[in-house]
Amino acid sequence: MGKITLFGLCFLLVLFSTGCATTTNIFDENIPLENTAELSIGQELTVKYYNGIPVKLKTGFFGNTGFTIPAGPTTLIVDLDTGRLLGSLRYLADNVTITYNFEAGKEYHLTFWFADDEGNVNRSNLRRGSPGILVQQGDFSRYLLKVGFSR
Repeated sequence: MGKITLFGLCFLLVLFSTGCATTTNIFDENIPLENTAELSIGQELTVKYYNGIPVKLKTGFFGNTGFTIPAGPTTLIVDLDTGRLLGSLRYLADNVTITYNFEAGKEYHLTFWFADDEGNVNRSNLRRGSPGILVQQGDFSRYLLKVGFSR
């Protein structure tokens, strides 16, 4: 009986944590989903403005945020705080502008990481490449847009 209870609790914990991992915020519910783009925003980024409009997005249990927006040219103003995400390294930035033309029906990821100037993301080596906020799609090994930082 104890093993069944433990299994049940573990199963519920997994269901709860995956269901709460990302919270979806919809900018305009009147726009058909086929005319929108889905953004998955990393916990280190806080979106403050969408096309000049102030937004307060709800975050999921683990700090990830989903944001469904109308497709097309978009300007986001974000704050960055990596906190303990990178161990002893911490990056902070306020009012970073990200401008991109998001296509309808596609999913994008906004995150902070290190990448080179040719579009390659360096997941295995933290010190390779330069830091930046990345707009990505697909397997996370490449980026579509990088907003870089200088010292």
